[in-house]
Amino acid sequence: MVGLSVIQLCKSMNVKTINIVRSDRPDVDNTLRLLTNLGGDVNITDEQLRSYEFHHDILSEMGPIKLALNCVGGRVVTDMVRLLPPNTSLVSYGGMSRRPINLPMDLLTSRNISMKGFWVSKWYEQHSRLERAIMIAEIASLIRSKQFTLFYELHDIDDFQYALRRHLEPFQLRKVLLNLDYPDRLEEHDSLGEEAYKVFETNV
Repeated sequence: MVGLSVIQLCKSMNVKTINIVRSDRPDVDNTLRLLTNLGGDVNITDEQLRSYEFHHDILSEMGPIKLALNCVGGRVVTDMVRLLPPNTSLVSYGGMSRRPINLPMDLLTSRNISMKGFWVSKWYEQHSRLERAIMIAEIASLIRSKQFTLFYELHDIDDFQYALRRHLEPFQLRKVLLNLDYPDRLEEHDSLGEEAYKVFETNV
C-alpha cells in the first residue's frame, strides 16, 4: 500500500520512480502492469534489478538516484544501495521478507550512505495537529482530483475472522479495513415489509 501510494504521490510532483517487486510474487506480471498504470516510470523485478540491461540502458536514462525506500529487506536492499550515489539515503519502513539488511562497509563509509528508519506513529508524535491536518488535506485534494487512489477492502466488524485471514494472506495489494459503524442487519431486515421479499414457488 505504501509503495503504491509513493508512486502516485511522486507522479503528482513530477518525480521519477524506479519500482521493484519480488520476482516470487504469484501475480508479478499483473503487479508490474498496475505500477505502470499508476505512473511508475521503471517497474522491474528484483532479478531484473541485477541485469546488464537495467544497469547500462535503463539506469543511464534515469539520472542519479536521490533516495531509496525499503519495505522488504534481504538481498534486494544491498542491490538497491549499490545504485545510490554518494551522500544519499536509504529509508526503511518495513521488512516484509523478514530477512536482515546486509550492507558492505564500503557503501556506508566511502559513499557516506545514510540508513534511516521511518514509523508513521513517530511522525505523528513529532508534528503538530496543524501539520497533520495540512498533510491530510493535501492527500484528500489529490484523491478528489483523481490523482491518488487508495486500494482497500472494507469488512464489517462481525466478519473479523475473515478479514484477519485476508490481512494475513501474502502479497496483498489491498489494505484490509474494518467498518466499526456497520449497520444492524437484523434491524434492516425487520424494518422491511413483506413486499420487499420474493416468494419462490416450486413445482414438483
